[in-house]
Amino acid sequence: MKNMIAAWLCLITLSILSSCQPAVPGPAEAGRAFRQQHDYENLQKLLGRLRLGMSKSEVELLLGQPDYSPIEGQYYYHTSDRVTPEGTPIGLVVDYRRTNVRTGEEIQSGKLESLWLGPIGE
Repeated sequence: MKNMIAAWLCLITLSILSSCQPAVPGPAEAGRAFRQQHDYENLQKLLGRLRLGMSKSEVELLLGQPDYSPIEGQYYYHTSDRVTPEGTPIGLVVDYRRTNVRTGEEIQSGKLESLWLGPIGE
C-alpha cells in the first residue's frame, strides 16, 4: 500500500512539474516574432520548417514578405541583429529558380529550389 501511495505521489509531482515548464515557442510564434523583429534567433528556428519544393506562398506564411529581390525568383530576408565582423548583414536567401542542366534554361518554378543562410552584401 505504501508503494502505491508513493507511486501516486511521484506521478502527481511529475505532472505538476511538467506543467510548470516554459512552453517552447512553435513555428507560428517564431514566424510572428521574425516578421516583427527580423531577429536571427527566430530565423534559425524557422529554417527547420523550410523544405525544398514548398511554394512561395508557404514560405512567406512562415517568413513574411522578403526584404529585397535582386533578380526575379530570388529573395532576401535580412536579420536585424546579426552581421559579419565587417558589418555585412546576415540573412537568408531563398530561390524559386532552377536551371535545366540540358539546355541551360533558367526555370521559374514558383517552388523553393534552394536556400542558404549567410552574409548578404547587397
